[in-house]
Amino acid sequence: MDLASHAIRLDVRGHTVPVVGICHYPTGFCTGSDGLLMRCLAVLLVFLALFAAADVAVPVHGCTAPVRPADGVDEQTWEGFLAAVDAYRACISDFTDSNRQASDAHGAAANAAIGDWNEFVRDSLNVSEDFPWPPE
Repeated sequence: MDLASHAIRLDVRGHTVPVVGICHYPTGFCTGSDGLLMRCLAVLLVFLALFAAADVAVPVHGCTAPVRPADGVDEQTWEGFLAAVDAYRACISDFTDSNRQASDAHGAAANAAIGDWNEFVRDSLNVSEDFPWPPE
């Protein structure tokens, strides 16, 4: 069986990634002049790379605002509206609190990563001696 190999390079967020496809067809279907199978594979991989590079979706609060009743409604309807306003406020507050906590955790993780990098540069690269800054 003739084994033909093709290398395809994809650009994913500024990085060139080699993608290797192997054709197991002795007829040369993949290596023929049209290379239809390899083109389809390349298009599929590009679409997959685009989906993989997509950012995480921004959360939506999902709280439902109450509808203000018309003027002149009875007291019970108005009290129900005010209770719904309180529930809406609580829902929004819970959402914002949980997102602030997540934001704080992400910020702390980013700062820890920066600290790790700075420690690595200081301890392993000896940047101040090996790479003077600013450049001369």
